[in-house]
Amino acid sequence: MSRPGRQEHAAELEDLRAAARTLSSMLAAAVDDARQRQNSAPGGERAAASRELKELTSVLKDIAGVVKTLEEDGGEEAVTGVVVLPEVMHNES
Repeated sequence: MSRPGRQEHAAELEDLRAAARTLSSMLAAAVDDARQRQNSAPGGERAAASRELKELTSVLKDIAGVVKTLEEDGGEEAVTGVVVLPEVMHNES
């Protein structure tokens, strides 16, 4: 028999996973946009786009870390849908 509150805990974890998937998807779209701007921007604007890509990637890594912690604390393995991005291209000009 399960402990009282276990279903509520599982529902809360699933809500957090759904939020992480949503945020990851939104950030992945922002990364795509920033990458396109970086590739088509003149020199000075490329640096700004590169910084934006670094910041977005950092936020995605933070979300992935939170989801990993939730999975470990929740005691169950699940696919979370967190997007893992390739390393950001650095354009030193």
